[in-house]
Amino acid sequence: MEKRIINNTHPSASEHAPMHAYRKGQNQTCAPQPNSAGRVMKALIWAFSLAPLAVCLILWRILPEQLPMQFGLDGIVSRMGTKTEFLVMCAFGPALAVLLAIVPRVDPHRDNYLKFAKAYAVMRLCFALVYLGAVCLVLTAAFFPEPFSRMQLSRLVITAVGLLFCVIGNFMPKFHHNYFCGIRTPWALADENNWRQTHRFAGPLWFFGGLCVAVLSFVLPARALHAATGVVLAVIVVVPLGYSYILYKKVHANKRGS
Repeated sequence: MEKRIINNTHPSASEHAPMHAYRKGQNQTCAPQPNSAGRVMKALIWAFSLAPLAVCLILWRILPEQLPMQFGLDGIVSRMGTKTEFLVMCAFGPALAVLLAIVPRVDPHRDNYLKFAKAYAVMRLCFALVYLGAVCLVLTAAFFPEPFSRMQLSRLVITAVGLLFCVIGNFMPKFHHNYFCGIRTPWALADENNWRQTHRFAGPLWFFGGLCVAVLSFVLPARALHAATGVVLAVIVVVPLGYSYILYKKVHANKRGS
């Protein structure tokens, strides 16, 4: 009888099970949070990428036979297109999303995409939003031509471009060595250190350059705005190329000196 009491005072394995299950369940509750956020981002990317095609198909019966497909810098329609051409334009949104999803799988440095997965996802989302905005502009010009003619289209487009460069510049220092995304100079692709320093240099340049373009779109007259935008875009594209080459020359000069 005494043995039974003594034996029963020791907790059995079944008594440990609830605590073990609780800890396991607790870990499972906390762990999936990054994955769930990633799934939400992926869902948003595909939703906005498919939205242009979905809108086109929903409005297909009431679309006019001719739609504005090209605009001048002054916002005036310069070319009309057919409904079929507009359908092709809308189908390009999902096609671009598919292409950007495939790119990390075929890149020889595919493992590096995991290191800047968030930045790459944000960029895909931005491209989808910009493309959806372009489709909405076409539809607005088609269904509401008079209000659209009073819109300052060029300023809206330049503002969107500036903000897009801000987003890219913000994430650019996080880009890891790859063949598709980033400043792909021959010298950066050949040297991972060159790649890293070039993107750390170019990131702030793109961010403040894009911010400058967005601010100027509300300040300058139309002609001056287009000229200033061209200058800023040339600077943020050309200067990082020169910086990458200078880094390359420095490394090779040091190797020759040693």
